[in-house]
Amino acid sequence: MLPADIKIIFAQSVLLIVLLRFMLSFFSFGNVRRYISTHILQDEKGQRSGKRKHSRKDMVLGVKLASKYLLRVNRCLIESIVLWVLFKRHGYPADLHIGIRKDARAQLNGHAWVESEGIIAIGWLPDLSKFVMLPPLKWKK
Repeated sequence: MLPADIKIIFAQSVLLIVLLRFMLSFFSFGNVRRYISTHILQDEKGQRSGKRKHSRKDMVLGVKLASKYLLRVNRCLIESIVLWVLFKRHGYPADLHIGIRKDARAQLNGHAWVESEGIIAIGWLPDLSKFVMLPPLKWKK
């Protein structure tokens, strides 16, 4: 049985994953980014909440559990955005990184991960250093 804190994060993660999958299917990434900035990162009073109600460890676990059931392939971008949103909403420092690299067949591969206070919270790969990071995304404040 999961503790109540993880159940709450799991439920939030499920809702965010479903919303992001839907939005990314129909809208450009730029429009999705604007929506996240103006609607999801703001609390009901229009302010970033900044409350540290749940631990980072619980948030990572909740996101991973939700993505295990909802995302079969290409999980990294949605997982990373969801965790980044949760960290930001709960007042934890977080950076969303997106990188690219060429594989053995010279095809471009992308990967996304979240870093918080110098630690990769989600999206770690053994060869992560081979990815070239894209410039940081501009999020509307």
